[in-house]
Amino acid sequence: MAIINKTNFFYGAFLDYIICNGVKEPTLFDSPDDSRILKFSLRNKDYKIYIKYTTSGTDRTKKEIKNVGKQVRYTRWSVPFSNAERDFLVDSFSEEEKENLVVLVCTNKNLSDTYFAVLKPDQAIRCLGDDAVNDSRSITLKKRRTKRTSYVSCYGTALDESNAISIEYNIDNVFGF
Repeated sequence: MAIINKTNFFYGAFLDYIICNGVKEPTLFDSPDDSRILKFSLRNKDYKIYIKYTTSGTDRTKKEIKNVGKQVRYTRWSVPFSNAERDFLVDSFSEEEKENLVVLVCTNKNLSDTYFAVLKPDQAIRCLGDDAVNDSRSITLKKRRTKRTSYVSCYGTALDESNAISIEYNIDNVFGF
């Protein structure tokens, strides 16, 4: 009996999204030796994807200071990165002639609320930082639970929440679906 790694479920969720999201043309996939890397061509565009996942999604409620007493619901995920993973993104991940992206597969422990966040490598590196002090790093995503929100806040070890990067909530636009 073959053993299926936990990571295969999360990478499979992303592959399923790409394949089942209205792709009407053949798509070529390639997975190099590093299982975190995925290369594919879609609509005459070549992609190189670095995939990380987390199951640390937590729903929270807090009172907003701007609107005194108003409760705002949000979900927050923290995606850990080692220094070696961060160094790989800086030194050798990106390839010329490809759309290089970092995809974070975020879900809760029950796998009932899954979200894909897509960052450019420089955005991920900005969140992770480049100091020599931190042994572990993370990227944190914070999604407000309102219908009008079309962006997610993205910050991390080197970027505090007040200076967060806004990334688009609907990744269909990233891949042209």
